Amino acid sequence: MNLLSQNKAFGGLHQRFEHHSSALKCTMKFAIFLPPQALVNGEISQQKSFKVPSLYWLSGLTCTDENQPLSIEEVDVMAPKAGE
Repeated sequence: MNLLSQNKAFGGLHQRFEHHSSALKCTMKFAIFLPPQALVNGEISQQKSFKVPSLYWLSGLTCTDENQPLSIEEVDVMAPKAGE
């Protein structure tokens, strides 16, 4: 699995990855948003028992892992509160 990009967003972290799918026999991409609770001093917590909610974007017919976060304005409200 390869990290394609990583950006701070809405107090959390948005990461894009690509991996090879043996089932589909092609390269697939996905994105994940980790809320502020997942970060320690701006970096991902390395605690193994540290659990927080996360949001995953899986590509579909009309959206990709790149444009989906841009089309959901409420993610800045929903994602951090998901851990409360």
